[in-house]
Amino acid sequence: GADAGGRTFAVAALDQGRKDDLEFQNYAGRIDTALRQHGFLPAPPGREPDLIAFINYGIDAGTPVTTSSPRYHYEPGRYHTYTGHVRTASGLQPYVVTAFTPGRHIYAGEQSVTRTVYAAFLTLDLVERDSLGTDATHKVFEGRVVTSTRHPLLPTVMPAMVRALFHRFPGNSGETYTLPSFDPPAE
Repeated sequence: GADAGGRTFAVAALDQGRKDDLEFQNYAGRIDTALRQHGFLPAPPGREPDLIAFINYGIDAGTPVTTSSPRYHYEPGRYHTYTGHVRTASGLQPYVVTAFTPGRHIYAGEQSVTRTVYAAFLTLDLVERDSLGTDATHKVFEGRVVTSTRHPLLPTVMPAMVRALFHRFPGNSGETYTLPSFDPPAE
């Protein structure tokens, strides 16, 4: 399991093409901090770690999503004067009555809004270093977070995805946590 027990770790990019990217360094730092908070220890320089924390992440090109909602026009209330005749015991009586008609909402069609929604993901595979290169790579933890967002930049949503990944850590290994649609505040 993913019990820390004083075990050491190093964070690595699952996609080796990312290992020198500033973006990877930023996310690796967040994962490093979270693992330390859960009792794992960074491997001292020159020492082999017990565990490798492989991370992978990404965001797609976005999908247009159209939502519709009803539109209403408000017709305010007004006074209206009614005239006519009413039959009474003494015959037809003319009348003039001013009465208030309350305002009302009148359906005025649908209003459509199209926004681009992006799907983002973060994965963490915590692997026993000694099992690498064998036929039986041993994962002590596997976690995934997915979310949708209106923001096309992964750094905007990554802090929330890392928090979600470690919210119930180690929790159920292999579980995918779906972060509710995420729209961070504008900075």
